Amino acid sequence: MLKVFSLIVAAFISVTLLAPGAEQLPGSSPAAAKMKWKRTVAPGVSYRLYRLPKPNKVRVVTFVPSSGPTLRPVLGSNLLPGFERTSSMARRSGAIAAINGDYARSTGHPVFTFARKGRLDQMPAIDPYSGGFEYGRNFSIDVHQEKTYFGHPTTTAWVSHPSPEGGAYEVHRVNGSQSRASADQLRAYTTAGGGTDKPPARGCFVRLRPFGPPQATDATTAPLNAKKESIAPVGVERPHFVETARCGPGRVYPKGGIVLHTPWDGRYADALRAMQPGEEVVFGWSLGWPDVFATIGGNPTLIEDGHVQHQSIDDGSSFTSHRHPRTAIAYNDDNGKLFLVTVDGRQPRYSRGMTLTTLTRFLRNRLGATDALNLDGGGSTTMVLGGKVKGRPSDGVERPVSSALAIVPRSVTTKSQGLSAAAPEVIERCGGRRFHRDGRGSRFSGRSLGLPRRPRLRASRISRAHGRRLSGYALRAI
Repeated sequence: MLKVFSLIVAAFISVTLLAPGAEQLPGSSPAAAKMKWKRTVAPGVSYRLYRLPKPNKVRVVTFVPSSGPTLRPVLGSNLLPGFERTSSMARRSGAIAAINGDYARSTGHPVFTFARKGRLDQMPAIDPYSGGFEYGRNFSIDVHQEKTYFGHPTTTAWVSHPSPEGGAYEVHRVNGSQSRASADQLRAYTTAGGGTDKPPARGCFVRLRPFGPPQATDATTAPLNAKKESIAPVGVERPHFVETARCGPGRVYPKGGIVLHTPWDGRYADALRAMQPGEEVVFGWSLGWPDVFATIGGNPTLIEDGHVQHQSIDDGSSFTSHRHPRTAIAYNDDNGKLFLVTVDGRQPRYSRGMTLTTLTRFLRNRLGATDALNLDGGGSTTMVLGGKVKGRPSDGVERPVSSALAIVPRSVTTKSQGLSAAAPEVIERCGGRRFHRDGRGSRFSGRSLGLPRRPRLRASRISRAHGRRLSGYALRAI
């Protein structure tokens, strides 16, 4: 009788540890994870350390978005082509807690779409095999901190010129590509591109200067597709004025604004020639997710809408099936909590690391996650709390990375956008009109931060089961 009673109690405990409707993965019970301790580090933000068998150390920062602080992506060295340690990014953003973010290319660029503060810094990397965008995933939380998004968004950008000679035009590329634009392409370059993502040396150029804040809209000025439907019904738009417009030799730099470029014999050359200094132009972008001002990439999706992505977490590759240090962002739709998770690894007596299946099991069964995205791992895995690195990076020292996810106090963010406060605006005159523009035109490189050079990483492809290719970067150095 006592044995039967014990079994009933054990079954009850196992059920209460799972979120309602949770999909239990096979393997060890979530109860096997022993929580060493838990502490509150800020209103709505807590930190837990779990000790698992084999052994494994899992660190979890739990964040309630409605509690006050806000979550935002941070770009390494504040430029696309640059690396920076997660701890350094956490300190300069005043973060309560932070984890490393997207994978990195050898230049320091994140691999997938990256946006912050309402500005689109880059579209995904170009797949060298297909010539199209890398097939990755992104995570976003809306400006009201009420809804999260995990998935594979379609990144679009456009510029609209509201004049009799103007129109609305799709922008095919924002930073990130040094290949020559084809005759039917319009590209945009921003200061975030640094010294590598420069506009070409000749062609037609228009430099735009912002004079108002970015705004979320469900009635964009984006162009129509062949079906006479908007290419982006929702998105973010910001007004600009034309500062410089010309066609010919000689590169035009962004200088804190946006440079539009197309070949001078291209399809969009006449559209750029029609933009005259002093005229107003709207630049917009969208992921297809409403009220999203910022995003960070990762790969693969571990859990989506409550369903474990089995084809992604166990495709037979060493990236998914071998034990590595891991970093992930997860969300529990039942209680509205976000989780920043790191797993130390490659240290047999301290923490071995996890396969993606084991990581997904922990997120689903222990935290009740209904959505989760894998971020850069291996030697990049880092958690920072109160300015200090938690755990033991597998490289022995903290590795510079491309980006980070940081929880920052509300005092250093704008309440309406959940974004870092804009720099003081300055007044600029052009054509007799007064314009406000962002004062953040300064540029600095990773060298000024005293960072060591990061070794070049070799990337191998990740395959996906069921005939669907999950392209991305499985860094051999991780």
